[in-house]
Amino acid sequence: MASTRIFVSYATAKSSRNERDIAAQFILDLQAAKAEVITASESIFDENFMQFLYTELPQCQYVILVQNAEAIQSSRVQSTINLALTLVSQGRIQEVLRLVVAPPSPDGEPRAVAKLRAFDATQDYLRARDRLLLHLNLLTLEKDPDETFIASHEMRRSLNEAAPMVIDGSTNKAASSMVPTHTQRTVEPYPTDLSNERNGQIYPNLNEQQAPPPVGKVTQSTPPPERKGNFLSSRQKQRQIDRPVPLREKYQIAPVWIIIFSVIQVLTLIFAIGVLIWGRTTTTITPVVKATPTAAPSAFTNQLNTQILAATQSQQNPYGKSNKLVVNDALDNNSTANDYGWDNLNNDKSISCHFANQSYLLSANGPGSCLATKTSYKNLTYQAQMTIEQGQVGGLIFRANIAQQTYFKFEITVNGDYVIERNDRNNLDYQIQSGFSPAIKQGLNQTNLIGINANGQTLDFYVNLQHVASIQDSHNQAPGSIGVVASGPNEDFPTQVSFKYAKVWSSEEPNS
Repeated sequence: MASTRIFVSYATAKSSRNERDIAAQFILDLQAAKAEVITASESIFDENFMQFLYTELPQCQYVILVQNAEAIQSSRVQSTINLALTLVSQGRIQEVLRLVVAPPSPDGEPRAVAKLRAFDATQDYLRARDRLLLHLNLLTLEKDPDETFIASHEMRRSLNEAAPMVIDGSTNKAASSMVPTHTQRTVEPYPTDLSNERNGQIYPNLNEQQAPPPVGKVTQSTPPPERKGNFLSSRQKQRQIDRPVPLREKYQIAPVWIIIFSVIQVLTLIFAIGVLIWGRTTTTITPVVKATPTAAPSAFTNQLNTQILAATQSQQNPYGKSNKLVVNDALDNNSTANDYGWDNLNNDKSISCHFANQSYLLSANGPGSCLATKTSYKNLTYQAQMTIEQGQVGGLIFRANIAQQTYFKFEITVNGDYVIERNDRNNLDYQIQSGFSPAIKQGLNQTNLIGINANGQTLDFYVNLQHVASIQDSHNQAPGSIGVVASGPNEDFPTQVSFKYAKVWSSEEPNS
């Protein structure tokens, strides 16, 4: 039978020693339970991380989050959990679980994480581990792990055999085997006749016939009475031999001179190691650089990349619409590059838009946008290829009317999030919807193909030919220009984004 395949997601590089130890021990315990454990190595580059997840996660039955504060903040862990939840909804993964190794932060847990089934290991790791293994069908116990004591079969059998039983006047064989071999007597007052002792006999006469015990009475062994003098019976001698040695006699503190001698030896060894290291400080050591393995792209990833490349070159609408291609601009500063009126700016607001390096480059401190001012469409399919070279956010703008300050924006971030916003003549962006999508390639210098399909109030949004969101919005129904946007957290963090292969399909003519 194939073993259970489990993906363990964790982040403990900056966490406490206890949290790191629990994560490592948990992986070992899963392997000891015959599970195949998959983890994301630190050697995988960020640009290859999503490809690694697309390859490995669909082959797993479970995904387990080792939850602590660092894991909650880790973009890699967030990407793993979001993709795993998507696969669960598709029926390709059975369940996403979490092993809580540290109390949640005061800010709380993300909604997606809080919904996961939790196994609390903050107080008792072993109990949480056993409950989790039971849930995964990797462990079978006689009692629930919440009980503090589990009696083994061997212990119960020993107790049953040791218990004496009397049935119809005869003792059970198991009970009789536990009775000592010396003379058995019925439980009666101890005889006062010590004639044997007066006659100089230390032991009773074994040749005399002993009367059998009365039927129906429970018998027990009675030790011989204490004798005068220095002689002890063999049973009493055996008891002295079997008596356990007290700990204070068994484990005695070594004499002081032995302790001092041991300390001197340790100090001498430390001194010798220090001299050896100091003597080698002048030796030049050439570090050995090992090649870092990277995850090979899957067949799905290769096929998707081929489709994305074809979409940037083809004149056909890849989103299933049959409208006419009205804008086809490679944005490479050729002779027709400015037929659509792309802004060429370098103003006081620290926004720069110009053609450079065979692309249209937008630089901004804070939010900024540049438009193709000779375009105007209401119902359209708009697509462009985008690369965030510096900063955090880039995207597309459509139905833009600068005079009325109205438009829609679709932005993605280097962390894999997307944001849909609009402006309703108040010069303030209103966020309609946001979320995370595994379709977005994360990190700087990653190329993403962004698509928008607007048909009246219905707006659909795509990244790398994969549908990520759909909304209904009755605002900003007038035609407007297309354009590009970039944004950073504030003026101290400039953002630079390059765009290529802008295409628009529409049944409308420009300025209609």
